[in-house]
Amino acid sequence: MKIVQVGAFAATVASLATFTYGYSFSDVSTTVNTEKESTGLTANEENRIYEGSDANIDKFPFLASLRDSFFDETFCAGTLIAPQYILTAGHCIRTSEMDIVATFGTNDSTGSGSGEATSIPVIKGFRHPLYKKKEHLYDVGLLKLKKPIKRKTAKLCAADGSSNKVGTLGTVLGWGKTETSGELGSPILQQLTLPVISNAECGKFKKYVGRVTEVR
Repeated sequence: MKIVQVGAFAATVASLATFTYGYSFSDVSTTVNTEKESTGLTANEENRIYEGSDANIDKFPFLASLRDSFFDETFCAGTLIAPQYILTAGHCIRTSEMDIVATFGTNDSTGSGSGEATSIPVIKGFRHPLYKKKEHLYDVGLLKLKKPIKRKTAKLCAADGSSNKVGTLGTVLGWGKTETSGELGSPILQQLTLPVISNAECGKFKKYVGRVTEVR
């Protein structure tokens, strides 16, 4: 997986704070619309990670399992990019529906299976202001942990995409569905190596026609 660090994270957070809206999970009713949104994709298409293999979590110390603290199950994953911040997809930032807990150090979707697993509550979330789930636009967000964690962080890619050129191989990680007919995601973390494709190529897929441009 090729990842390149650019700039200080403090500057990144300052920039995001200027151009995103944030909220605390204890007080979201007046700041975030929690109505369930549709992406236009089926459940299988939204949550899949096909043809992967079991991953060794020790190789990905920055990976977080985002879990519903009540049901104790993984619904998304995120990447630790600073001691107190997780980068994830905008549609993974749920609000009044649940309390979110970030668990590190385990490849099990329940957060168990490892004596070194560490769980920390999430207290704030930030979404891109132009985020539109149904149109898959600007689907990016940050989660703030209740306290910093002493763990290796992932390095940020270049903002201009120069570190992710077409054909570059990247690693996909997650607990998604491993087959079309499956009802549940994989209980064990999966990994898959895939090449980066151009926005034009991505836009050829039926579900994304007209939705992918050079700036979103």
